[in-house]
Amino acid sequence: MNNRVHNRIAAYEAHRRLAAESLKRCPLCGAVNARANGECFVCRWSGGFDHDPDHVEEGLSELLTRCPELADAMMETPTRMQIVKGWIRRAIRRIGRRRIDVYA
Repeated sequence: MNNRVHNRIAAYEAHRRLAAESLKRCPLCGAVNARANGECFVCRWSGGFDHDPDHVEEGLSELLTRCPELADAMMETPTRMQIVKGWIRRAIRRIGRRRIDVYA
């Protein structure tokens, strides 16, 4: 298998595992919710949620089947150039926050 394809598959699976760790599934309607939510955003259930990784993964798979553009968003990894641009942008912001002594 091509190294690039292998890297994309590994990144996709890592994103899915991370999503499963930060999500929960509503036992009433089956919607996938953020763990931080106190109630289901679909049916407003506020009782116990399903935290089983397999069930969350199943709910996430169903969601991605219905909304494939989410899968594309989950698989996007920044290019090297985007990472470097981010570093430069943050460095410029840090420099811009410093006071410059114009009286010296």
